[in-house]
Amino acid sequence: MPTLACQRTEVPRSAGIYAAADERFWLLVKERGSLDVGPQDLEPSDAVFVDGDHSDRAVTHDLHVARALTRPGGIIIVHDYGNEAVEVTRAIDRTSDEQGWPWQWIEGTWLAFLRISGVN
Repeated sequence: MPTLACQRTEVPRSAGIYAAADERFWLLVKERGSLDVGPQDLEPSDAVFVDGDHSDRAVTHDLHVARALTRPGGIIIVHDYGNEAVEVTRAIDRTSDEQGWPWQWIEGTWLAFLRISGVN
């Protein structure tokens, strides 16, 4: 269950229903959502799209997992940057300030991205 009340109506009844039968997909559902998932549970990636629980705590967790998984030259894309109804912007801005992660906002959208360079 998402932390923020505004997201509680967005929880699917059957997660992954449209992809579950496709052998190209692997569905991972955990009790506390992504808070129960770490880099050890997933494979390194060239691109990671973060759009889950939009609370500050969950987004911060998801960003660190995404950063650990994204290969050099890869990209992390996050949805709802600039959306004042959720806490995504706060988490992204903090990783920018504290970790020096150079996030870029795609003007006119609720998307931000981080290009990974060098060694993770």
